[in-house]
Formats: sequence, structure tokens, C-alpha cells
Amino acid sequence: MGKTKINSDIGGPGIRFAIWAQEIVLIIISIIGSFHNNATGVKEIGAGLGITHISLAIALLVEMTKKSEKGSPDRQLSAADAILGAMILDSQNMALSLPLVAKETLASRWQVGATVFCQAFGLVLLGVVTSLFSSGGFATNPASKSNRRYSDCEHISVAWWGWLNNGATDKAWSEVDTFWVYYACRVLIFLQSSFHSLYNTQKFHEAERYGTSLGDITFPAPVEKWSAWELLYRKLSSDTERKYEKHRTTVSLMYVVYGVFSLGSLAAAEKAFKSFKPQENDEFSVGQVIAVVVAGVTMLRGLWLLHRMYIYRNGRVTPQLRWPQWLKFWK
Repeated sequence: MGKTKINSDIGGPGIRFAIWAQEIVLIIISIIGSFHNNATGVKEIGAGLGITHISLAIALLVEMTKKSEKGSPDRQLSAADAILGAMILDSQNMALSLPLVAKETLASRWQVGATVFCQAFGLVLLGVVTSLFSSGGFATNPASKSNRRYSDCEHISVAWWGWLNNGATDKAWSEVDTFWVYYACRVLIFLQSSFHSLYNTQKFHEAERYGTSLGDITFPAPVEKWSAWELLYRKLSSDTERKYEKHRTTVSLMYVVYGVFSLGSLAAAEKAFKSFKPQENDEFSVGQVIAVVVAGVTMLRGLWLLHRMYIYRNGRVTPQLRWPQWLKFWK
């Protein structure tokens, strides 16, 4: 693969740092949420990630529709920027499912709907961009006057759940099939995530606002250890309802799958970044500065969350966490 220069607003160090920070903090918060039932900052961080995701999707879409020069068949978006943007888009898209397994996000109906819409839009655009890239639909150098296609010039290959190549070689077409298998898996994960979140959001909203029972939600109930007398009492009394405030903050272990896929695509993008030319100047662009500021706020919110997980009593720090019964491997 040649040393092709990339857009600093897509592959700059500030952009990459911001994405890593947002996703890692979301994963850590989701893990910790399995051990307590307090409110966290996952809803706010998820909203910020959603704004970043839809902004990148719109930027890619606009660049795809522009021509590099008047009368030129080339799109303004280069092949390198397109495939790296698609990798980042996929990573963010998968990470957006993390807030959807947090009870405070599920209690916010508008955010659930907006998140599902952002994911659907990004997932469709992801397929379009990758399809155009693998078929040689982006120019080598959109600013040049040669109007040459990538298929006539330098080939770009990236490892992303299979080797993707913008040329028409046999290897490229055989490897791109692997990506489409992954894409089909992503669609299934999106359908599963969106179904559960949209189906349960009204119940979580009412339970948080009015103190009603969560009722028959599709997420598994927390497993607790009860004695025989306690079980009998709960069956005979009305204390069998699933209360919002007593439910674990993270309502499903699917965050493990979401985290693995999101970090996998981000790691593939990081690997591809190193194969391209570094930027000629080291100055941060406006987009990178904004991304770093957002990441900084995200990390501060995560640290505040960790601080809230502890109670100070008589000068001692006591963890406010409880190991769930379904994760106990001993008696």
C-alpha cells in the first residue's frame, strides 16, 4: 500500500484520541454498571458520541456528493479518507449500542429513538461507502487534473475483518465477501439492540418517573440469593415487582459484544492510519481541537463517576459496589 496522505480531520491524532477516549470510558462505565444501581454519566456520554457519529456520517455523505473539479468524474472524497472514515463510523456505530443497555438511557425515550436513528443512518452509509471503495469508486488524488481512478493507479488495501482493496484484483473480491458477512452480523446486532431498547424504553420511563414496576421487560432480572422463608414471603406479598431504582445500572451483558466489535474496528483503523503519510504540519485543525475538548469532558465525567462509586465514612473509603449473584463462581 502506498503512502497516501489522509485528511487530518479524519486521521489526525486529536480525532483518534477523542474516539478512543469516548469508547473506552463508555465500556468501563458499562462494566462498572453491572455492580451497582446508581445513575452514571453513560446517557450524557452516549449523547455526545451520537452527535459525533451523525456529524461524521453527514460529512462523509456531503463529500461523496461533491466533485473534485468541475466536469471531473472524481468525487472530492478520496479513497483513503473514505475507507478510514468508514472504519471510524463503524466503530462509533457499534459503540452507540452501549448506552442502550443502561437503565438511565432506556428511561429517556427521545434519546433511545435518536440513537437508533443515528445507528440506522450510519449503518446504511457504511455499506454504501465500503461498496464504492471496493469497486474503485473513489479517486487516487481528487485534486489532481489527471482524473485517474484508483483502479488505474495505486491500490490501497486495509485489513478490516478481511482484506479490502479498492482495485479489481481477485484477492480483493474474495476478501470483500468476508466483510459482507461481518456487515450482515452487524445488521443483526443492530436489529437486536434496537428492538430491545425501543420495546422497553416506555416501561423504563414510567418506572423512573412514576415509581411503577418495570413489569415484563425483555432484559433478564437481577439474580439475588434468597432463603426459603424470604422466597415464600416474596411470593405471598407484593414485594415481587422489579423496581427501577433497585435494578442494576447496566441491564444486559451484551455490552461485551458491543465493546469487542467497536474496539476491533477502531484498532483496524489505527493500523491503517500508520500506513498512510503523516501530515505535513503538526498543527491541530479546528476539528481536532473540538474532538480533544469533547474527549476531555468525557474523561472528566468518567472520573467523577468513579468518585461517586465510593462512600466516605469516618475517613475510610468504602466501595459502593456489590458483586452480582450471576457472576459468582463460588458458594
